This record gives sequence, structure tokens and C-alpha cells, in this order.
Amino acid sequence: MKSLKIRFRRFLLEKLSFYFKLIKTFLEFISLLINSFAMGDLKY
Repeated sequence: MKSLKIRFRRFLLEKLSFYFKLIKTFLEFISLLINSFAMGDLKY
């Protein structure tokens, strides 16, 4: 029972870290888009 719990916790941590990386890259992409739009507005 205990080994199963530990395995499950490790599995959860791996999933969380994966989603965290995904969200982080997504946010960076959005900020890049916003920055490019701001630069485009400054040009005009």
C-alpha cells in the first residue's frame, strides 16, 4: 500500500511539472506576442 502511494505521488509530481512547463512556455509565447504588438504600435 505504501509503495503504491509513493508511486502515485511521483506520478502526480511528474504530471504537475509537465503541465507547469507547458503553461510557462505558453505564457512566454503570449508575452512575446504582446511585446511584438506593442513594438508594432510604436512604429506607427
